[in-house]
Amino acid sequence: MHFLIVEDDKLQFSYIKNGIRQGRYFSESRIERIATEWEFIGKFESLAMEKPDVILLDIMLRWTDPAPDMTLPPADIAEEGFFRAGVRCEQRLAVDPRTRNIPVIVYSILEKTDFDGEIRERPEVHYLEKNFGVEDLNSKLEECLLHTTANPSNRRK
Repeated sequence: MHFLIVEDDKLQFSYIKNGIRQGRYFSESRIERIATEWEFIGKFESLAMEKPDVILLDIMLRWTDPAPDMTLPPADIAEEGFFRAGVRCEQRLAVDPRTRNIPVIVYSILEKTDFDGEIRERPEVHYLEKNFGVEDLNSKLEECLLHTTANPSNRRK
């Protein structure tokens, strides 16, 4: 299995990674991290080619890590706000035919209703509250993978 975690918080990433490793089917999984929207955009082509089995995506993701020489966001991103970068990442996945069938678990401290309408309703997108436990995480991963293998139109090409 190959999981991609799009998360800017190192502790949260570590919690998720360790939680996946505790799953009964996922202990030997390949787990990668993308930490910012800027990095997500930069790695999108390789992501589209490699197609992780599941993407775990934080909604309140930052544009980039603060630094004196950081890349400034385009005007439209600055206007929309930095802490909804996960929504923009999911929208990018949804419109690209190479990535639209990859299962995505969006998670946030926000209620799902706080970003309804911003994320397209599609069977590949699942929601998990950010206060999830390891069992919740692994159940959601299993659900995503079962849905993908049960529906031939969702299998990766």
